[in-house]
Amino acid sequence: MLPKRIWLWLLCLIVIVAFVWIFTAPIERYFQFREFELWNAGYERIEVQSPFGAFHCYIRGSSSNRTPLILVHGLGACAEYWTPFMKSLPEDRPVVSMELLGFGRSIDPDVQPQDYTMSLYLRQLTYLQERLHWPRPVLVGVSLGGWIAVEHALHYPRRTSGLCLIAPGGLDSQIPVEELTELRKAFDFSTPEEYRKLINERILTTPRWIPEFVAHAAVDRASRGGHHAILRNLRPDDWVGDRITELNIPIALIWGKRDRVFSFQSALRIQRKLSRARLFPIENSGHSYLMENREETIGVLREALDWLLKEIDEKKATSGTDDLTGSKSP
Repeated sequence: MLPKRIWLWLLCLIVIVAFVWIFTAPIERYFQFREFELWNAGYERIEVQSPFGAFHCYIRGSSSNRTPLILVHGLGACAEYWTPFMKSLPEDRPVVSMELLGFGRSIDPDVQPQDYTMSLYLRQLTYLQERLHWPRPVLVGVSLGGWIAVEHALHYPRRTSGLCLIAPGGLDSQIPVEELTELRKAFDFSTPEEYRKLINERILTTPRWIPEFVAHAAVDRASRGGHHAILRNLRPDDWVGDRITELNIPIALIWGKRDRVFSFQSALRIQRKLSRARLFPIENSGHSYLMENREETIGVLREALDWLLKEIDEKKATSGTDDLTGSKSP
């Protein structure tokens, strides 16, 4: 039996080693921890080599008659953003979380700043869908990811069963130009102070202390990938606006009533334009969603998906269209 003093020294050594291991590369440790969580829930992390860059995904399930989900994160996030929601889904539901090029662990050095455009992300999503052989999935997108999902559905209406959109950008044609300019400026941060201001004044509903190393890491990653580039490469014709009315698929709109990026008034205006949309408000959420209001957001997400999938099944039953292939049932 070792003396008590030796045990204390060993414990101190373990704590020091763990502290050094975590804080020498905190962002990488975050990715590894989330990857372990998803692996434990049955998800596999894969790297996709596309003609326009390498990117990562998490996938679970492929051979199922159930409508698959493709999850698309927002600006500054990563594939792991969806972890709590992914863990809550039934095991027999095919799911993939796609990481946008230039974010998370999908910062490909061969992709140049001028290449980060809405067109690139549309091609990335299309390439992944074709590789998975999922002809008619439901696209679930948050913020920028919702914008990309809508663009995909507009370009390929027969390849999408429905949309589940969490505070998507690019849809409200009544937002003043000045407001959009200020919004772009806020997200185009280049210092830790600007990053803290964005998080506490725009994203969260309750300001929080943000450690120096987190703020510096955020600034560093934003400077090396697609964050700044996509903001600067957005063009006026990328804005969806009233083009969303061309869609004839069920759309679930999820929106925080305290969102300070895209206000809840935008949600009401967008819903009024759509004949097959339903709005699911989140009472206490800002634009943070799965970061700050995890349980409430997951509950509303599951409710919205249940409604959306029911709408898809009813449409299939009345039209005789196969839910996954779009072909006529025999």
